[in-house]
Amino acid sequence: MTPKEKAEQLFNRYYVMMLETDSEISEEITISILSKQCSIIAVNEVIADANNKVYHIGRNGLTDYDYWWEVKQEIEKL
Repeated sequence: MTPKEKAEQLFNRYYVMMLETDSEISEEITISILSKQCSIIAVNEVIADANNKVYHIGRNGLTDYDYWWEVKQEIEKL
């Protein structure tokens, strides 16, 4: 999965969860902002964890750290 696809997947999971949770916050802009923030928080945790481990090069040629850093950049573009 490319970093862009992973970013979209994370964002969409949070977006759907928030949309279904409470009809009072179902304003699309608010949910989009919160989904983006939650996705970045999750990726920051993975980056912090990957930074403390031996780097593994995946099929895409990126280390785990680089992959998740690119995912974070893609989330910020959403």
